[in-house]
Amino acid sequence: PGPDSNKDRLRWDDFNWKKRHINIRPEVAKTNERRLVPILDNLYEWLGPFQGKTGPVVPLGLRTDRESERLN
Repeated sequence: PGPDSNKDRLRWDDFNWKKRHINIRPEVAKTNERRLVPILDNLYEWLGPFQGKTGPVVPLGLRTDRESERLN
């Protein structure tokens, strides 16, 4: 969600590493519907070092490069 959104953020607790899926909660999803997104092999390897982390995946106020370019 954007910085002005009242939507919740994706959290590391939403990742089920054993079942290899991400739980997209209704309060996070654009559609307000829960869904499970598989964690494919490459993503599992890429995000592996983050297993065990807590809190939001992207903290509030942290902008992506794309957002920064758009705002400049």
